[in-house]
Amino acid sequence: MLANRDPLLREIAKLRDRLDYLEEENRQLREALEPAIALPVDWKLTKTEARALLALHRVRQGYVNRERLLVALYGMEIDVEPKIIDVLVCKIRRKLKDAGAVIPIRTFHGDGFGLTREGHAALALVLSAAAAMNDRVAA
Repeated sequence: MLANRDPLLREIAKLRDRLDYLEEENRQLREALEPAIALPVDWKLTKTEARALLALHRVRQGYVNRERLLVALYGMEIDVEPKIIDVLVCKIRRKLKDAGAVIPIRTFHGDGFGLTREGHAALALVLSAAAAMNDRVAA
């Protein structure tokens, strides 16, 4: 009976190592999504909304599927409802519209979200202006 436990214990140890690896990878991905440059204050985006918008901007063509965005924003939290991504994107769209920012977010029905070509260009202009402002402040 004890002989049967050894392979099981080795498998459990391998799974724990894999879990540690995935948690670290997730931490690094979440850190990479942290906004390095502040988006305009008048957009009134929360930290999570800003991270989501920047995640959409990082994908030059195509889109980010809901599951990947969910993990990137919230980690492996089991309590987070996947529908929160739809709500989050809806709030981002409303806040951008209220602020007069024209950054269209396209819905890929049943799969995810992505910025339109115009959205990428508009956000790139905002980010480059913010970077230039940061450079002037740092100098």
